[in-house]
Amino acid sequence: MKRFALVAAAFFLCIQLFGQEVSEKQELAVFNVSHSGYEIPSRALKMVDNEIRDVFINIGRFDVIGLNYQFSNEEVDAYIERIREHREISVEIPEEVRLGEKAFTEADFNKLLNAFIVAVPSIVYFRTGVTRDGRFAAEMETHFTFINVEELKTFHSFTIRTIGLDSRSMDDAVREAAGDISLQLGYELKKIPMFQIKTGIIDVMGRDVLVEFGRDMGVRKGEEYSIVETRLLESGHTVTEETGLIVIKDVKDTVSVGRVIYSKDKPVVGDMVRELPRIGFDTSAYIYPVFDFTALAQDESTPANLRIPLVPAMMMGIRQSISIGMYRARPLIGVEIPVRFETDGDTVTSRLSEGFPMNFFIGGELNWYFWRFQAVPRFTTGPGGQAINGGNGFQLTHWGFKTGLTLNYLLGNRVRIGLEGGYTYWFGFDITDDYGGIFLGLGAQVRY
Repeated sequence: MKRFALVAAAFFLCIQLFGQEVSEKQELAVFNVSHSGYEIPSRALKMVDNEIRDVFINIGRFDVIGLNYQFSNEEVDAYIERIREHREISVEIPEEVRLGEKAFTEADFNKLLNAFIVAVPSIVYFRTGVTRDGRFAAEMETHFTFINVEELKTFHSFTIRTIGLDSRSMDDAVREAAGDISLQLGYELKKIPMFQIKTGIIDVMGRDVLVEFGRDMGVRKGEEYSIVETRLLESGHTVTEETGLIVIKDVKDTVSVGRVIYSKDKPVVGDMVRELPRIGFDTSAYIYPVFDFTALAQDESTPANLRIPLVPAMMMGIRQSISIGMYRARPLIGVEIPVRFETDGDTVTSRLSEGFPMNFFIGGELNWYFWRFQAVPRFTTGPGGQAINGGNGFQLTHWGFKTGLTLNYLLGNRVRIGLEGGYTYWFGFDITDDYGGIFLGLGAQVRY
């Protein structure tokens, strides 16, 4: 404990000496969502309000003040002007303060005066309908405006578009569209420089580093931080460069442990780190042939209709794993297209049926980091079949599994390329036959 206190003291001394920025919790007031006259079910509006406030609370870097008022984008300028008037005149605030058509209590208006940031959400587009396949659909666009109360100006805004589909009712479709706001909102908030976590390394433990902040600021496993270096140019300007990357592997109450993925120089106590905004998914695309080496034991005595091709299938697929909230073990889902082959004497032809073949799978993977290299063993299982009737139906034909290992190399801080190998086998139902074997191929991964 004594050692940690000394390291922490040294870290904060570095901050004071070099004037580097460390994040602090910011006070934020958030209004209820306005909807510009659109007829939106009240339950859906309540869900939107709850989703938005939950994001601001759970992201961990705000002290959130909830205000049960609706405030449209058109009223933002009037709100800023009224705040300015009260500051300049310095009069006693009455029990009721009017802002356009809104009447605020004295207590709530004081909250606005003292808040560091105000968030104004507004639904600026809303439409419902029915899709060609008979499902209910709802589409909405929610705009967010952020006001810096201290400087009395808007400093950022963005719009989130969400779609909800449901076969049961329109209310359920609207609620689904409302529920999808939270994922995008968290990502958009992390992209705003003012809201990004900035901190520093307070201890170095081999390939791991200890950084200030943990659950107290909403840090989560799997999040990534750039190691940054600020240089003063002869012109007097400062330049900030990314010199390394760490991924959070363990989170405590006030500190977190990060694994160094790469670094220009060996990290030292006092190095600054800055949050890299991510939604929290890794998406990989791959292609590989499947080899069935039992085909090598065949000879001319094997009837042509029973011969097994050396390459019974070519697989092309996409899989997605969750990265935020996870470190070593991660769940994944995916879909792939198997192009089957068959032999007829000395001729090998592709085996395409009337339907479009697809394999679906779920499973898990483990992640080991060796600087820029990454080893990922995984296991997946799921059904295979074919889309029929123009894509309006699906015929189940197989059930299979896959176990393998991917060796990745990180390019930059967002893209990995890799070599994949392992074993896969798909068991056929009824009149369909089995296929599978050893596979070896290439893949690429984008992290977002």
